[in-house]
Amino acid sequence: MSSPLSSSLSQGRYPCPSNINVAKFVSFKLLQANYLLWKTQILSLIESQDLFGFINGETPMPDEEIESPDGKGSILNPDFKSWTRTDRLLKAWIISTLSEEVLGLAVGLVTSRDVWDALENSFAQDSQAREFELTQQLQLFKKEGLPSNGQERNHHRVILTEASPFFPSLNPYSDEAMNSGGGGVEVERAFIGAGCNRIVNSVSFGACDLVAFGSQNAVAIFCPKTAQILTTLPGHKAVVNCTQWLPSNKYAFKAKQLEKHFLLSGDAEGIIILWELSLKDGKWKHVLQVPQPHKKGVTCITGIMVSQTYAIFASTSSDSTVYVWEMILPSIVGGKSNVSLYGFDSLADHSY
Repeated sequence: MSSPLSSSLSQGRYPCPSNINVAKFVSFKLLQANYLLWKTQILSLIESQDLFGFINGETPMPDEEIESPDGKGSILNPDFKSWTRTDRLLKAWIISTLSEEVLGLAVGLVTSRDVWDALENSFAQDSQAREFELTQQLQLFKKEGLPSNGQERNHHRVILTEASPFFPSLNPYSDEAMNSGGGGVEVERAFIGAGCNRIVNSVSFGACDLVAFGSQNAVAIFCPKTAQILTTLPGHKAVVNCTQWLPSNKYAFKAKQLEKHFLLSGDAEGIIILWELSLKDGKWKHVLQVPQPHKKGVTCITGIMVSQTYAIFASTSSDSTVYVWEMILPSIVGGKSNVSLYGFDSLADHSY
């Protein structure tokens, strides 16, 4: 006859569904670009087996040893052995769904929660920015309707599939979704989340008390007073490396009379865009793309407003060039801005 202790050891307090084929639940390996879809699939499996507490901390690790029944020492806690077995199984599930490029994040980590947190910390910020991009894409689909080109239709379907985790009623495989760009789903901007590109000069502080930073291929505008991202400015086709306000916060004391503030953003393909913010109504305007772009990525932009209608700024690039630009700003509402190359220097031409 087995004792209660031996029975507990054999059955275990925690479930251990070792006969599950993970590949039937998670249909692809985790890559940097598909974290949201991967998370949706793997969570469905984990929650269906009542194991979510292992990765969110609600099912903590028990003590390894407990007091013996006779009170004369300690013995191995059967709950610890059961918990460890289940946690190792869950960890194996997660690791089995990682691609080679992601697998290194799990090396040396002990528990399933350690692995989960490492993946969350690595991909969550980028996914927030991607969520906003998908929302914008859905809005564009609803406006333009179904594309006629076969390749564009396939791209349309891919976007709908990736957006489906955010909109439960969205069926990316329905004809209605393809034709309307969202299957009748009303897309509203309730919250904007965007992760900052991990680049030194990505962030700048304006005299208007707003912060601008690169977020993937867009510029995010953050308000420190409300701790909210007010909007994002799409327009770049490559990662935004740097931003620069005109005027910057260094000259806030001189900017009180200005009705418009300007923002420059440079990306990894050498493109610089000029944006305009109207302080009167808070509206943004894509003013122009600076001519004669750098041959490689823009690494830094700095500048100063000389007057309300004249500014100078410099841009550097990984192509070893420094461009100095002059910018003529309109003196009246609705007027045109103009940017021209003022000077040029190549660091490659100098020897040190």
